[in-house]
Amino acid sequence: MMDQFKKLGDVSWEDADINRFSRLDRYWTNKSSVLRGKIHERSTKVYVQKAVEQIGLTPADMMKEYRLKGVEFGRWLNTPERYDHFCSGMLALEDLANVMGTHNLGMDHHIGLAFGARGNGGRRPAAAHFEPLTFMINLTKENGASCFAHEYGHALDYFFGMYVDLNTLSPSLSGGREVGSSHYWGKRGKYRRMMLEILTHIMKTESYKRWHKSKSRNYYCNHTEMFARCFEQWVADELHKKGVVNRYLTVQAELYAKGSAYLSEDEKKTVWPEMKRLVKEMAKAANEK
Repeated sequence: MMDQFKKLGDVSWEDADINRFSRLDRYWTNKSSVLRGKIHERSTKVYVQKAVEQIGLTPADMMKEYRLKGVEFGRWLNTPERYDHFCSGMLALEDLANVMGTHNLGMDHHIGLAFGARGNGGRRPAAAHFEPLTFMINLTKENGASCFAHEYGHALDYFFGMYVDLNTLSPSLSGGREVGSSHYWGKRGKYRRMMLEILTHIMKTESYKRWHKSKSRNYYCNHTEMFARCFEQWVADELHKKGVVNRYLTVQAELYAKGSAYLSEDEKKTVWPEMKRLVKEMAKAANEK
């Protein structure tokens, strides 16, 4: 199985032949700013569809390889769209596994992935979301791409808070939607202590001071969102180091510093060592399962 999955590493965005009439095609064409694949030239090139077809991968294989709880497709996704999201999700999972240092991304079938299956629609709907009660990550049909890493950050926050490093006052490591420097009381294991270090460094930044003054401070400054945004930004940087751009996981690494909701280049220097330490311990626990 692992040898088969390595073949996915040969897929380049230049070769992606995702159905041109599906809504996801803009994430794969070189006519847009959305790219996936190695920045440098690859020695072997295959089409995304052909890679999946030749290897014979199915959603069941995705669940088995990454130990996912489940894979869901929404009723409003037609066949080409389901196929496109599956191909994109497969490549995103492989790239995320390489960054995390574990293929057990589902944490022994606790975390699942849904494509356009659990959104509520309506006015200004969320592009993606994580459900702590079901441990499902939902990526919407039209706008879910680039949100995967962010929502997976939420999944890690709640999984380790509810199953590994428990505290009766908070189901998440971060303290959930708590805002400000005050922290919940109670027992703190090593994962909660490492999370606290990350949040403490974030709250010392100029970016945090700016978020705290904004009208949306309850969103920008709540602990679980701060962690998810920083995890997303860290994943983008780690992909960049590997020469990879995967717009289904994150936006391009250099764009984060230009965004008001993310850390600057200088601020990352104090936060990233703590983030790397936490992720390393999480991966170690996942590999021991």
